[in-house]
Amino acid sequence: MQGKRVEGIDFWRGAALAIILVNHIPGNVLGAITPRNFGFSDAAEGFVFLSGVSIALAYGEKFRRNIVDAAASLYGRALRLYGAHLGLTAAALALYGVASYFTPWDFLGSENSRAAPFADPARGVVGILALSHQVAYFNILPLYVVLIALAPALFACASHGGLRMLAASAAVYAAARLLGFNVPTWPEPGYWYFNPFAWQFMFALGIYCGGALKTHGVPYHAIAYRLALAFTIVSSLVVSNAFGLAPGLVDAAGRYLDWDKTDLGVVRIVDFVALAYVLHFSKITAR
Repeated sequence: MQGKRVEGIDFWRGAALAIILVNHIPGNVLGAITPRNFGFSDAAEGFVFLSGVSIALAYGEKFRRNIVDAAASLYGRALRLYGAHLGLTAAALALYGVASYFTPWDFLGSENSRAAPFADPARGVVGILALSHQVAYFNILPLYVVLIALAPALFACASHGGLRMLAASAAVYAAARLLGFNVPTWPEPGYWYFNPFAWQFMFALGIYCGGALKTHGVPYHAIAYRLALAFTIVSSLVVSNAFGLAPGLVDAAGRYLDWDKTDLGVVRIVDFVALAYVLHFSKITAR
C-alpha cells in the first residue's frame, strides 16, 4: 500500500465530505437521507476516523524508518491546513461582511460566532489566528490541525504496540470526559465545538485500523459482525423514531444515552465502530 492510493478509503472520505456539505445546507432535501438521521453517529466521525486511517497508511512506514523526518512532514502538513483554515475563514467573513453591508440582513455579520471579528477586529483576528475563535461551521479544520500535530505522539506510542497506543488515547478521552477538559474559546466565552481531548480517540482508532490494514488486516468474527449489525439496526430504528412509526422514541432514548457531539459521547463511538465494521465486512466498498 505504501505510495499507492487506496480507492476504498478515498471513496468513503469523499462520501463523508459530501455528506457534511449536504448537512450544512439548510433546506437541502438530501439532508433527510444522510446517516445522522439513521444512527447515533454522523459523517464527522467518519471523516476523523478515515483521516487517522489515511495518516497511518501514508506515514506509518516513514515513522518506522525515520521519526524526525516523518514528524517534520506531518507538521508541515498541519501548517498548510492551518493556512487553508485562515484563508477560508477570511473569505467567509469577507462574504458575510459584504452581504451584511449591501443587504438589510444584519444577522449575517452577527450570528454563529461571526460578531467578534466585526465588533472588535483586533481581538477577533488574534482569536482566529490562535484558533481560539472559530466561526460556526469552520470547526473541523482546527480539530484536524491539532490531530495531525498529535499524530507523532500517537505513532510513538504505537511503536510499542497498537493496543498500548489505543489505551493511552482512551485514558486521555476518559480523563477529558470525567474532568471536563476542553479547549476554551476567546474572545467569546465558551469551548471548542469539537473537543480535541475527546475526538483524538476517534483519530487514534483510525490510526490503529490503518496499521492493521497494512499488516494482518482487521480480523473478522462472526459474533462481532452480528452484534455490530444488530446495533446498527437498533440505532437506525431509535434515531428515525422507527421510521416515523414511534414519534418521540429518539427523544426518550436520548435522555439516557451519552450522545453529546462536542465530547464524542460513548454511544457515538460504539455506533460508528459498529457501522464501520458492518460496511467493511459486507464488501460494499468492493461492489
